Order: sequence, then C-alpha cells, then structure tokens
Amino acid sequence: MLILTRYILRSMLGPFMFGLAVLIFLFMTNYMIRQMKILLSKDVPLDIIFQLMFLSLAWMLALAVPMAVLLAMIMTFGRLSADNEITALKANGVGMHRIMIPVLIVASTLAVGMFMFNEYVVPDTNLKVRTLIIHINKKNPKLVFQPNVFSDEKLVREYSLLFNEIDNSSPWVYGVLIFNRADPREHRTIVADRGTLEFSEAESQIVLTLYDGEVHQVNLETLSEYRLVQFEKQVVRIPYENDEFTMGDNASRGDRSKNIKMMRANIDEWDRMISNQHKIIVQRIERLLKIQKLEDEELKTFLFNMTKDSFVRNPEGRGYIIKNDLGHETIDQINESVSLVSLLQTDIYRIQSHARNQSKYLVEIHKKFSLPFACIVFVLIGIPLGVRSRHGGLAVGGSMSVFFYLIYWASLIGGEKLADREILPAWLSMWLPNIVVGSFGIWLTISMIREKSMIDSRWYTVINRITNLLRR
Repeated sequence: MLILTRYILRSMLGPFMFGLAVLIFLFMTNYMIRQMKILLSKDVPLDIIFQLMFLSLAWMLALAVPMAVLLAMIMTFGRLSADNEITALKANGVGMHRIMIPVLIVASTLAVGMFMFNEYVVPDTNLKVRTLIIHINKKNPKLVFQPNVFSDEKLVREYSLLFNEIDNSSPWVYGVLIFNRADPREHRTIVADRGTLEFSEAESQIVLTLYDGEVHQVNLETLSEYRLVQFEKQVVRIPYENDEFTMGDNASRGDRSKNIKMMRANIDEWDRMISNQHKIIVQRIERLLKIQKLEDEELKTFLFNMTKDSFVRNPEGRGYIIKNDLGHETIDQINESVSLVSLLQTDIYRIQSHARNQSKYLVEIHKKFSLPFACIVFVLIGIPLGVRSRHGGLAVGGSMSVFFYLIYWASLIGGEKLADREILPAWLSMWLPNIVVGSFGIWLTISMIREKSMIDSRWYTVINRITNLLRR
C-alpha cells in the first residue's frame, strides 16, 4: 500500500506544479496588465516593478493552490482511469476509499500549511504591496479610501470621510459624507451627492470639490443653535498626514493585511465604540427632554435598531425627522429638535460604519479558514470527475477545473456581498462555497465508491462528445 501511495502522490506532483505555475502566470499577467497603465505613466523604476510582482505572489498563491489541487486530481486520476490502472487496483481488492485516504491526508496537510501561510505571510506581504501602491500613486489619494468605510484617523485626524462609491478611473466620488471634528464646541456635517477628489502635494491637502449638497452645523454646548446651508458647489480642503503617502513601515493595515489576532482586537474595539455610541444617543435624548433616566425599554430598542433608512425628509420644514413607527410621543418630541435629529443621524452613521467594519473583518477571518479548506473539497470533486472522465489531458482537466472553480469563486464573492449587506452572517457567507461545492463532491465520492451511476446514462453521450471536442 505504501508503494501505491507513493506512486499516486508522485503522479500528482507534476500536474499540481504545472497547474500552479500556469495559474500564477495567468494571475500575474492579469494583475500587471491592470497596473501597467499607472506604472508606465508614473515612470516607476524596474526594480520597484519586480518588487511589486514578487510581493504580489503571496496572495496569488493563496488563490491558486486550491485550484491547482483540483486540476491535479482530475488530470492524475483521469490518466489512471484511462490506463485502466484504477480497474486493475479494484480487481486486486483495492477500493477507491483506500486510494483516497492518503490523498485526503496530503490535502489536509496542505490546507493547514496554506492557513499558516495566509495567517503569517500574506498579511505582511499585502501591507508591503499596499505601501508600494500608495507610494506609486501618491497623487491619487482615493487609493487609501474604501467605499462605505470611514477614513483612517491616521490619514486625516480632525475629519471623518465616507464615500458610498469611488470611481478609480476618474476623480469622481459619490455619496459624500464628511464629519468635521476640528472644533469641539461645534458639530459640522457636510453631505453631497457627488464630487471630485484631488491631491495637492505642495500644500499637503486633499481637495474635494462637492456638488449639490448641504452643510449641517450644531452647537454641541446648547444643542439649540442649528444651521443648514445648501450649496450647488463647494470646495473643501482637508490636510492629510504626510507619512501616509510615503514609503515606509508605517502604512496603515487594511483587513487583508492583518492577522486574526489584530482583526479580533479591532472587532472588540468596534464593539466598545458601538456600545458607547448607543449610550451617547440616550444621553442626548435625556439631556434634551430634561429627564433623569430613559426607562422605556421598547423605545430604547427602537432607538438602538435605527438605521439611516429610519430618517426621512421633514415634510414641514428643513432637515430630517425620525419615522415614528411606534407612534411614541417621545419620538415626536425628538423630531421637534432639528439639531438633535441631525446629531442622531451622525450617531447612526457611525454605528453602521463600525458594524460594517466588524462584518468585513469577520469575513476575512473566516476566509482564512475556508479558502485553505477548499483543498480538501476539491479532492472530493476532482477524484470522481477524473475517474469518470477517463481522460487526463490538460484540456479536459483544465476545463473541468475552471468550471468548478468558477462556481466556487462565484459563491465566495456572492457570500461576501451578502455579508456586507448583512443578509447572511459572516461565517456562513465564507463557508457557503465549501458547503455548496463540498456537498456535490461528497455525493460524487459516494457514488464513485459504491460504483453507482452519478447521472442518467443518456447524458454520458453528451459528456463524451464534449470531452472529445476538448481533446481536439
């Protein structure tokens, strides 16, 4: 049995390495084509380009290894089946489950290794790639912003910037929200439909030219002075921290450049910030309504579960009001104060931003586990398909690999989108591809071991014709 195990593993090594090399080449080609325009326009030195390519190999490897496993399984077992070696093994009493056990052990070991790689190597290389990209594109500050995520305080210390949509091919940004914290006595919020984002290197300023927006100003000491200014065009100049746009080791880490410990610490911090923000909401209401303690639990629950959709335009005047779905008189009292409603809107935006950040980091944590686990899932898919296809050629193996990997990748991206919209929990969104593809793989494996027909016999003619076309 040891000889058989060594023979199968040795047969897998060649297709695996070949598939890995091809996939890395395709990923690198696609990545460099997307970066080439800006690399050439910025006249980037050749050594920096090679450094960028080398560092980018880490995240490419994390994506390519599972797909290379699938390709290796289909090609190896397709060849063994075509050469009737599988039939010979069965004739000598060696079942497919005995053949699969060492392969699953190797795949499990590879999955553990890829998890360690994703946890300890990929975050640091992603940080270095981010630093290089920011340095190369330092005349385009949009690269340090992400849609629907507040700006890093290390970039602009007295402002919080949020963009719903960022067009990286032009200066335009959409759904602009700016909180100005420069004056502790005054709360100033700027909202605009759209604007352009530019970088003034000489003045160390981010220049925002905003269109069709409003400026909300509230006196935090009295909560009684409120001003609303509407504008068609306004220029906002925001100073930034120089270090964020220079090469160095202090570039801020994003979700894909942090390990699990770092992300857990951020999630706990956002929990604390959300809790504090809820307390601030209650304190604002208590102070305005001059009550010592807000004890109505139904009202508290309503306030804590508010979203940006809970606010509507005030039909009787300027600003916004809270939709009084409860019919509660306290909410009517709150709506009488335009300044308080404006502050509550800001609080809700902050809470939702923190919650989105939490969900985003939870997605990345589960992805560190689910993506390596795909090595095992693709073994369950690849071996039955290889045995049934009876062809180990690159055309057949590659086509099947791409097909199932596209299904897996579509499920992964779709799950991530559903998690961002808070439709699915983070863990389910990232394990959904393994559940979908893995369930099919388990069914294929059981059918293969029991030597049952996986599909209706009428479909084999179609599959054989497609296979013959691919071989040509």
